[in-house]
Amino acid sequence: MHFLQLLRTQKPFVMSNIGYDVQSLLFEKIKEKLPPYEALVGVITDILNIGIDGAYRRIRGNTLLKLDEVIILCKEFRISIDELLQAADNNTVVFSPSGLENAHMDFEDYLKNMLEIINYIQRKKVKRSFFAAKDIPIFHLFQFPDLAMFKMFFWRNTIFNDPTLSGKRFEIGLRSEKDLRCIDLCRQISEKYSMIPTIEIWNEETAFSFMKQIAYYYKAGLFKNKEDALNICEQVETFFHHLKQETELGYKFLYGHPPKSRVENFDFYFNDLILIDNLITVEFEQGVETFLIYHSIEYLSTSNHEFHQKVTGWLDNLTRKSDLISRVSEMQRNRYFLGIFDRLEQLKKQLS
Repeated sequence: MHFLQLLRTQKPFVMSNIGYDVQSLLFEKIKEKLPPYEALVGVITDILNIGIDGAYRRIRGNTLLKLDEVIILCKEFRISIDELLQAADNNTVVFSPSGLENAHMDFEDYLKNMLEIINYIQRKKVKRSFFAAKDIPIFHLFQFPDLAMFKMFFWRNTIFNDPTLSGKRFEIGLRSEKDLRCIDLCRQISEKYSMIPTIEIWNEETAFSFMKQIAYYYKAGLFKNKEDALNICEQVETFFHHLKQETELGYKFLYGHPPKSRVENFDFYFNDLILIDNLITVEFEQGVETFLIYHSIEYLSTSNHEFHQKVTGWLDNLTRKSDLISRVSEMQRNRYFLGIFDRLEQLKKQLS
């Protein structure tokens, strides 16, 4: 039955002979997203506004969910209905988009959505997470307000061709109330990310791509003045000194706020052999999430286990061909960051 036909019916949500299997899958996915202290039956009772007996009957499969109940549950727990409908097809991987569809997308809403996702990840027990970084992970840059504002200006102007920025140049200065709200959201996102155990894999271009963006904007006259361009360079240098300290210690923390004690949660690998795609994988005690990043900031996400296994298999192979420079390999770590600081000095001389 076509999905639009289902929307026109008031009958229980029945999908051929796999109705019970799909309903069971839905509840399994909901359980994966719940913190351990929350009971599934209580959550279903509250969200669907039904009795405990009705919740138990739906969880056991004695009563089939109605379409409107499926929609409510899928929206509440960010589960794709398409993924449920295609659950029987092992060759299909269903992705959910980030929602950043065009230049008019409100970045404040985008950041709120990102914070919601990272809060969800932090609430669950993360066993392992990978970040293969073709570009500097924005979670690091977001803790520096001017760098965060520059990146958002770059995305809107260069990636999405935002017509409201036509003829405008980037300027460090007074910020609107909306800018301040975005900066606060960025800080919260960075803080949450610093608490999640992460394996990051960078290559040479990961660090240099941001410098190329700064150089291009300066040559194209897209900075308000030379001082602003140099200021951004200085802050990039501060960021890399902070990142170097994190790799030495083996844990992440917000710049200027080092914790008194922290469990090691940061493995940093450098790979100079294989081109890296921007992607994130997160493995929980129950469930997985994979994020494919494109257009620098947009992403597709899926909780498909088979796809996750294929991606993490590639990432495991990539780490074996990379150098671990966090906590160990002081000589290689210093050599890597000295190369970055040398490139930054060249950029500052070019801007001067």
